[in-house]
Amino acid sequence: VSTQSTVLVMLESQIHWGYFRDDPKELPSFIVQANPEKDCVLKYAADNILELIHILLTEQLGKLKSQNKDLASIKRLIEKLEKFCKGENVDINCRQKALKQRNKKKVASTFHKLGINVPVVNDIGYRPLHQEDTTLRKMMDKVAKCNNQADRVKAFSPLHEEITFVQFANDESDFGSGLELGLDFFLHGAQCFHKTVSKLLPSAYKLLKRDLYAEIIESHLAKRGDK
Repeated sequence: VSTQSTVLVMLESQIHWGYFRDDPKELPSFIVQANPEKDCVLKYAADNILELIHILLTEQLGKLKSQNKDLASIKRLIEKLEKFCKGENVDINCRQKALKQRNKKKVASTFHKLGINVPVVNDIGYRPLHQEDTTLRKMMDKVAKCNNQADRVKAFSPLHEEITFVQFANDESDFGSGLELGLDFFLHGAQCFHKTVSKLLPSAYKLLKRDLYAEIIESHLAKRGDK
C-alpha cells in the first residue's frame, strides 16, 4: 500500500514495477518489483526509473544471441541512455543506495518483506507485535481455511489478541504496530480479513498522518475480490 504509481507492467509475466514511499507526502524512495500472481513480496528494483530501464535493457541484451536482429538496436538504446544520464547527472549505478538508507530507519518486517518506517521519538511510535511474521501467517491461514463461521471465530481468537494489543499500542502513541498488523492482514489477501483490514489500516494511516493512503486502501477494499 506504499506504492502509489505503477510505472511498468510486463504483460507476459504480470511483473509490476512501482514507486515506493512510506509517506505519500514524500518523494518516492525507490522503485520496487512485485509479481501479484505469485505472492505479496516487494523487491527493490532500482533507485530511479532510468536506472530500472538500464537494468532491464542490459538483462535483455544478455539474453539475446549474437545473430539476433534486436541486438544492435538494444545496444544503441543503452548507449543513448547512458549518454543522456551522464549529461543530466543521473546516477544509473546506485548499488541500492536508497534501499540501504531506508533500511536504517526500518522498524519492523511485514509480509511484503520491505517492512515499515514510522517516526519513533524517545521509544514512542512503535512496539513489536507478539508474533513473528511466519507465525502470524500460519494463524491467518488457519482462519482462511475454515469452512464455517463457528470454526473461523475460534481460529481467529489468537489474532484478536494481537488486535487488542494494537489498540493498547495506539492509546500510547505506538501507531506503527497497527500499521504492521493491518498491512499483514491486507497482504494475506483472504476476503474474510477485509473487515479487519478496513478497521486497522485506515486508522493506522490516519494516526500517522498518511491520510491519502487511508483513502486509497478504503477505495481498494471496496473493489477487491477474493484472492
